[in-house]
Amino acid sequence: MIIFTGAGTGGHVNTALSVISALYKRSPDVPVLFVGSINLQKGMWGKPSLDEVLVKRAKVRYEKIRSGKLQRFWEWRTLKLAAYIPVGFYDAFFLVKKYRPKIIIGFGGFTTPPLIFAGKLFGAKTFLHEQTTSMGLANRFAGRFVDKVLVSFPPEYVSYPSSLANKVKFTGYPLREVVFIDSFKKLISYTKSTQKLNQYSTEYLESLKNFSAIAKNKGKKVLLIMGGGLGSSALTNFVIQNLDKLLKDFVCIVQTGNNPLYEKLTGIIEKEKLSTDCIVVPYINDEIGYIYSISDIILSRSGAGTVYEIGVLKKKAILVPLPFSRGDEQLKNAMLLEKAGLGRILPQNMLNYSNFKKAVRELKNIKCNNSFINQVFVKDAALNIANLLISEYNRL
Repeated sequence: MIIFTGAGTGGHVNTALSVISALYKRSPDVPVLFVGSINLQKGMWGKPSLDEVLVKRAKVRYEKIRSGKLQRFWEWRTLKLAAYIPVGFYDAFFLVKKYRPKIIIGFGGFTTPPLIFAGKLFGAKTFLHEQTTSMGLANRFAGRFVDKVLVSFPPEYVSYPSSLANKVKFTGYPLREVVFIDSFKKLISYTKSTQKLNQYSTEYLESLKNFSAIAKNKGKKVLLIMGGGLGSSALTNFVIQNLDKLLKDFVCIVQTGNNPLYEKLTGIIEKEKLSTDCIVVPYINDEIGYIYSISDIILSRSGAGTVYEIGVLKKKAILVPLPFSRGDEQLKNAMLLEKAGLGRILPQNMLNYSNFKKAVRELKNIKCNNSFINQVFVKDAALNIANLLISEYNRL
């Protein structure tokens, strides 16, 4: 058996699921288990966690442990979260003892350290995948016990402890296969084959199908605005405050996260009858590749997954790094796209319409650095990692 784990963000889970999908295609008989977490989000204790929802939706075998985490700011629940850390190691010990996996691979988050540590105790081969340019606390701890640290970017662009240098292997960032769905016909075919078509309303699909044509008829460009899985209040408020100006030059697809600003923006769109010019969604799922394909320019946060997708697809983007992200992670990610000739960084405190338009003009005049793109952004990372795991599994 191979145990996969990752918790806390969609980036940890989706990269793992991408590798699992590639592994199933190569060796469908290899038994796989995904170990996730209890829900540690504020006000969500006892409800299914993000990893549980995503993994079960992907129909991958799933179990969870009661793992806690160290919170970097103080509130009363900080003590509760910390108290669950030893509980996570306890649960991981008995879970690994029960299944005796040949391999454990962690993709980050608070479930990774206890499972990697337990795997080492029981003689499993252990791997760690770091998605970002700045290795987090959980992965720094887990890295002490793994056999290999797989990184998404060339090692010279990744901050990691020097003690891990001899373990580091560059594989790339595993992307979802839906990122490469570049036509509406392919999207419908995929959703039918995976029985996911009923997740989308007919109205939404029709809007997407005709969106690019509407833009061309109006002499406008398609602008995709993404705030990440939880959304970005800064980006959504930028749209709300500048909607009239934006719609003079663009038709917009805005991903907000499921929060009050989604309701506010959709209310404005409905009131002003702008639905043919602006599509607002809380989340973008399997349609992400098609939306990328019809987008002329992107305004986005610069999480590792988003940056990697933009890099592989060679799209042009204005990037608003999340301020105070751990180790300036999002800024470092965005700088890689700038070096690739695909991005312009717009700091959040300078996010206004005048600076946005200036960044749009600058993007038109920069050329892609194809040699750098090919060096940094690996299209087949999921397959690379799957092949590595299968080879190791068959050897053990």
